[in-house]
Order: sequence, then C-alpha cells, then structure tokens
Amino acid sequence: MMIVSRTECATFSSMQSAWKDLIITSMWAFAIVVSMHASIPLQPVPMTLQATVICLIGLINTPKVACHAVFAYLLMGLIGIPVFSSGRVGLVAFTGPTAGYLVGFLVGVCFITHCSKRYRSFLAYFLICLGGLAIIIASGVSYLSMLIGMDKALKVGAIPFIVKDIISAVIAASTAKLFER
Repeated sequence: MMIVSRTECATFSSMQSAWKDLIITSMWAFAIVVSMHASIPLQPVPMTLQATVICLIGLINTPKVACHAVFAYLLMGLIGIPVFSSGRVGLVAFTGPTAGYLVGFLVGVCFITHCSKRYRSFLAYFLICLGGLAIIIASGVSYLSMLIGMDKALKVGAIPFIVKDIISAVIAASTAKLFER
C-alpha cells in the first residue's frame, strides 16, 4: 500500500489546476483568433467579433485566465503567427492602424474581469462591457489619431463601432449570465 502525504496531494492538485488554466487560456486565445474571421472589412480598422469575445472572456473567467488568454493571443501575433485581422504579424502589427486596439484588448479585458467579480447582475455586466469596449476604442483611436489625425480617427475608428459595441455588450452579458446557471 502506497501512502501519499498531504504535500504530495496539494502539489498534484495545484498541477491539475495549472494544466486546467493553461487549457482554458489556450481555448480562449483560439476563440479570439476564430472571432477575427467573422468580420466586415472596413478600412483602416475592420469590424470583427473579437471585442465580443474579449468581453465574454473577461466576464466568465478568473482575472489570471482572462488576461493570460489575451496576452497569449497578442504573443502569437508578435512571434509571427497570422492571428491579427490586419494580416500583419510581428512588431509590424504593433505599428499599424490597429495597434492601439490590440493593446486595448489587454487593458479592456483586465478592466472587465476585475469589475465583473464585484458586480454580477446583467445590467452591471452590460455596463462593465461598455466600459471595457470604451477602453479598447479609446486606445485604438488614440494610436490611430497619430497616423491619420483625430477627426478622421474618430470617423473611421470609433463612430462605426458604436452600435456594434452596444450589441456586443448585450450578447456578452447575456451569455455570461447563462454560464452562471
């Protein structure tokens, strides 16, 4: 008969948890990549479902998993895997017109996941998503304005996304509430 100490059980349990987090993080990073393909090719910023997925990731995951999933997505593009909607890879992707939105994804998901752990109603989720999406848009427009000017950046990088982002917030909040059941 083999005797297992509490320390060994705790170590095994934490290893299982780490593997579980890694698998969930990878699945969500992949979901961001897949959501890029559902897009309307506007220029210079395409309209995709990525923001909806970012909101959902932030609402239903732990802060660690949510932030790591978005970071993994960004890292994939940085090392040359073609995961960005612009088609750019590597450092070039972080100098193009969508660079600010990419950075905004990480900041936005961190905001969403932090706030959603305190407030759990549908209305709170909806408003939290709108806040996270506002962070993404503000980050994107700020950077885009350095390339094309603020007036044009607002016209092509924010205004076309208002209705879509409201719908995204409703979808993400509704889906997150379903996951809680």
